[in-house]
Amino acid sequence: MKKLLLWVLFSSFLSQLAYAESDNTKGFYLGGGIGNSTGEISDDNYSEDLGLNNNAYHIIAGYQVNKNFTVEAQYINYGLDDYEIMEPTSLSLSANLGYSFETGFRPFVLLGLGVSQINFTESVPGFDDSGISLHYGLGLGFSPAGLPNLTFRLAYEADYFELEIDDYRGYQVDMFDITLSSTYAGLTYKF
Repeated sequence: MKKLLLWVLFSSFLSQLAYAESDNTKGFYLGGGIGNSTGEISDDNYSEDLGLNNNAYHIIAGYQVNKNFTVEAQYINYGLDDYEIMEPTSLSLSANLGYSFETGFRPFVLLGLGVSQINFTESVPGFDDSGISLHYGLGLGFSPAGLPNLTFRLAYEADYFELEIDDYRGYQVDMFDITLSSTYAGLTYKF
């Protein structure tokens, strides 16, 4: 009888551990966000604002591996510049590392790679307007206790890449550093 009671208690303990490991931390999520955008172009001699003063739109998809690590893909449209000659975008794949507190808050950092593009509204000869970008950021997520699959997010994210511009005669190459950034509020839902 004692062995049976110990076996039941031990089995109950193991099932609780298994339940704790299979809680609602894993899964795919989708979401979006909206915020402001900024941009800067620079080289060794100068730095200039790109005039991105419109809304930035984020489309987010990811897979949460555990409560501290997710893999996240994101598309960002940084909006038109003041002169409406460019509309920068970015597509990235990042690691999202954070710590989930019992209160529902989760501070996180993002680090990954992407492809960023200036997207000029008219063709510019000798100018390749896209590049491989470093995607990085930080933010704070909040999942209410009553809605654990819903996460509200406030974040700052940026894409840094280099652009190559040929001289109009084709013999001189200039390299420019581009930084596109966005501070935004978002919402994701985990399935």
